[in-house]
Amino acid sequence: MISPWPHAWRFLAARSFIGRKGPIAPARQIVKSRAAATDGMIMAAIRGLLFDKDGTLFDFRTTWGGWTRRVIMELADGSPALTARLEALLGYDLSTGEFAADSSVIAHTTAEIRDLLLGVLPQDGDALLTRLNRMASENEMVPAVELVPLFRQLCAMGLKIGLATNDAEEPAHAHLRRASIDDC
Repeated sequence: MISPWPHAWRFLAARSFIGRKGPIAPARQIVKSRAAATDGMIMAAIRGLLFDKDGTLFDFRTTWGGWTRRVIMELADGSPALTARLEALLGYDLSTGEFAADSSVIAHTTAEIRDLLLGVLPQDGDALLTRLNRMASENEMVPAVELVPLFRQLCAMGLKIGLATNDAEEPAHAHLRRASIDDC
């Protein structure tokens, strides 16, 4: 339930409102009934939802951990020194499968990750970006929730669906198609 008075709830929860003829109603009932009315008005006004793709629709750690592992392994091409350098650069530990809090994979676009990698790898920037985006498009996406029933219900409600992501457009579309949630 969405409450327009989150702090008022704590204050009023144990009290009653007093009218001229005595207690009107316990505050808990008043707050709940006002919040329910407000929720209904809010829901009637909502025409669309904006989702963050990674971490909301898809499990970030599992999904992008696999991609990051693949990027490191393919680009390092068996070199232990380059593997360690790429792990540090991308903020990912191959042995634990954990991202560092400041991992570039968490908060950067594929183009920005490419720019970081170009500082370590002597490659053509456009070719590397194409390769990273292809790897992202092919990446196994692990849904965080049952997406198809959720999106069917949201679409049936007439809601427009938007997507926010640091990912490039083509991989994002590929992920939504493979999850069967690209037609709402």
